[in-house]
Amino acid sequence: MAGQRWRHWVAVASVLVALGLVTVTLTELWQYANKDRPELIDHPVNVRTSNAACLTMRKAVHGIAPPAEAPVKVRVNAIRAQNQAVLGMLEQIRRVGTERMERDVPLKTWMADWEQLVRARETYAAALSAGHQKPLTLPADPDGQPIINRMNSVGLDCTVPPELTSTS
Repeated sequence: MAGQRWRHWVAVASVLVALGLVTVTLTELWQYANKDRPELIDHPVNVRTSNAACLTMRKAVHGIAPPAEAPVKVRVNAIRAQNQAVLGMLEQIRRVGTERMERDVPLKTWMADWEQLVRARETYAAALSAGHQKPLTLPADPDGQPIINRMNSVGLDCTVPPELTSTS
């Protein structure tokens, strides 16, 4: 009789431990699935909006790209038109609203990186326009790495088009 009680309590304890483990595991999985990943833009509305705006921008930038042998004035106008396409993308993304943007940690930094790239390209265009043949200087992050690396690794289908980083 004592042997059966012992087995009964072991079985009950085993079931309770198993239920506890399952409960803890499911709770942790739920928290992980609903947690914002600070290195990725992952709010569904932000992702959809950013990817759609980026696709439009990429098509425009590609269509505006001048040939390398184009005259300086044509190249400067193309750079500025491409910059406008980037700024249009950012404006479209901002329409999701400040509150939604605030919930997605890297979105504002990513957008600031695009603005920084546009400023660098405008500086380059102004130098070309003034007759200076200096290279395009791409902005760097605090670690000295080109911001392009950070811009391309936020989880979006929005890599920086090569037309925006070349000097032609």
